[in-house]
Amino acid sequence: MADTEDTTTDAVASAATSTTQSATQETADDFDKDRAMATIKQLRAFEKDAKAKIKRLQEIEAAEEERKSADLSELEKTRKALEKLQVEHATAQTQLARARIKDAAQATATAQGMTFAPGALDDALDLGKFADLTIGDDGRVKGMTDHLRLLQKERPHYFVTIKAEPKDIGALERGKESSTPDPGKLAQRFGIRLG
Repeated sequence: MADTEDTTTDAVASAATSTTQSATQETADDFDKDRAMATIKQLRAFEKDAKAKIKRLQEIEAAEEERKSADLSELEKTRKALEKLQVEHATAQTQLARARIKDAAQATATAQGMTFAPGALDDALDLGKFADLTIGDDGRVKGMTDHLRLLQKERPHYFVTIKAEPKDIGALERGKESSTPDPGKLAQRFGIRLG
């Protein structure tokens, strides 16, 4: 803006200098007062027009700066929204991977006859014991069986052994009561008529 004013001032000064030089070249006898007044009026009109144009230029520059600022703020809002979505996406991906690994570990352990101690699977996940496993495009965890065997060797306290009581298969044949009550005996015991 200051450069524009300096340029205008220089232009006015240059026009005035050229007018002054042409006037001094003429002799004092040739001085034409009307022509000098016309030149002065032209210079004043030029200066007035230049001031109006400078003011308009300043308004345009201010409007352009405001527009750029508005565009930048919209861009900044969009960037922040994108960053937020990226963080949410990464968090969701991490949670999904953790859930898949946990489900695969539980299923594989059950298939192998292993049982995790309460909270052990979550502890193993928190400690990164399954960090080197990969999840395929189909959503399946690769190498879980070998990983669980290795984990059982490294940390046997993560697993518990459940002792199953042997079932008495021949109990009915020997006359022992079965674990499933007879509906007829129940009806008779409680006075209910079947029929």
